[in-house]
Amino acid sequence: MPRPPRYVDPGSLPPVPDPETGEPRPPRAPGRASAKPARFDRSRVSDPELAPVPPAGQGPVLAWYRTTRRYAVQVGAGGALAVAVLLWLRAGFHVFWITYWWVWLSIAVIGVLVGYTQLRGHDQCAAGVEWLSGRRSWVRTYELVKVKSLLAIGTPLISMEDSGGRRLSVPLTALQSDRLLWDLVYNGILHSVIAGNAETNGAVHVHLRLPYRSPYS
Repeated sequence: MPRPPRYVDPGSLPPVPDPETGEPRPPRAPGRASAKPARFDRSRVSDPELAPVPPAGQGPVLAWYRTTRRYAVQVGAGGALAVAVLLWLRAGFHVFWITYWWVWLSIAVIGVLVGYTQLRGHDQCAAGVEWLSGRRSWVRTYELVKVKSLLAIGTPLISMEDSGGRRLSVPLTALQSDRLLWDLVYNGILHSVIAGNAETNGAVHVHLRLPYRSPYS
């Protein structure tokens, strides 16, 4: 049975943190976000010298996430294995297809593409109090005019557009790979939707557990 929609009044929103210090820290955002320190997480880059720089004119980077090459290789190998299992199931548990070289070549190519996508694609993001950046673009999170959840393999893709026309799409898992990053981004999205009336779709309210603007406000 679907949960009834939750409504929030703009006057009850949590405060916007200071753009320079990040204080007061925004409340914990819903969803399973990783609280593991970067130095203990082998799936992410932890060297401070490799941290991204903020967009021009924006506040400092307070949290960031980038996958390591080792993790990308593991994801690529997992993708190749998944394709092999699907072929095995499709063949009715027969293994005649393993004698075809082109099948193995196709599986290897898929594994490389999956790993490359993990390493070079959307799974890189950084956030300050008022902004979120990906590999090639960024948005002002408190000035969003559109926030939507799109279909993607494995995880929802959160698509955002701000009042300046900038657009950014980031996998939800990447946003939730760092607790502080997710808290910062969610607070901005919450303000944009509830106080700014940003355009949304039903899926983003489900995937982010995002409330609706109170009809009585």
